[in-house]
This record gives sequence, structure tokens and C-alpha cells, in this order.
Amino acid sequence: MHFNVSTLLQQPIGSRRRYALAAEPFDFYGHATTLSGDVDLLRTDGSILATTRLRATITERCSDCLRPVPVSLEVAFSEEFWPEYQPLTRERVLVPEEREGFPIVGGILDLTEAVRQYGEMTRPMRPLCGPACPGVASAAPQRGEEREAGDDRRWQALKALRGDLE
Repeated sequence: MHFNVSTLLQQPIGSRRRYALAAEPFDFYGHATTLSGDVDLLRTDGSILATTRLRATITERCSDCLRPVPVSLEVAFSEEFWPEYQPLTRERVLVPEEREGFPIVGGILDLTEAVRQYGEMTRPMRPLCGPACPGVASAAPQRGEEREAGDDRRWQALKALRGDLE
């Protein structure tokens, strides 16, 4: 997810580059996947505005039954990337306080961290394999049914306390 933007930084404001990604390998926090979609790079007054619309499928674990489940992610964002130096004068660029963004290091714009951050926000908090998941609901006690601790020694202290309270 590296783009050489050295020449784009030397071009006038409003210049752009568009890229179409198809099956670009990507490591999303240990989930190997491929990205596809569009990347649009726009030269602004002091930075490059990267606008992306990317798609990926990762394998998560169902939060109920723990089976692997494919999860589709739509990663779309617009972020500013700031160069370290002006390309022609080699003067250090100071990012205005009211603006935030990612760095451009050595003329290379790296989308990796931005894609990871925005992708993390689109991941489901509780992925499920489907509405008919047998998961935890099938293992939980039914209404009116109580599970006994049995002879499990880990529960003996609580059983003793319960007896003392009664």
C-alpha cells in the first residue's frame, strides 16, 4: 500500500492520481487478506488528500460458537498525508495545529496504517455465523432450570458461604 508521490507533490494544487486495486495482499492484524477498490490522491495546498473505497474479507470467530466465519469489510476514508519536506526547497514542513494526518516519508505515501485503523472501526464487535447459530444459547440453562455445581471443588467455598447465609 505504498505510493510514490514525489512528482505529485511538485505539481499544482488540484492534481490527482487514481489507482484501482485488485487483489492487493494485506495483513490486517494477523488476518491475511486481499484488498480491492479505488484510491484517489489529490494534491492540496500543503498535503495530499487520500480518498479510498476498499473491500476485503477476513476470517473472524463467531462470538457464540467460535466457528470461523467470513466477514466482509468496507473501508472508506479521506485522510490527509503530510510530507516531511517541501520537494523543491527541502524545507521542513510544519503541519498546522488544527490539521491532523499521516506522514509522507521520503516521498512515499503509505496507506497501511490508515487502512488498518479504519478497517478496525468497521469490524463487527460481535461477529456471528448466522441467525441459526447453536452457540452459547444451546449450552445455557433453559428458563426455570438451574445448573448444580455438583462435586466441582471450585464451587465448594461458595456452597459453604451459601449455607452460612441461609
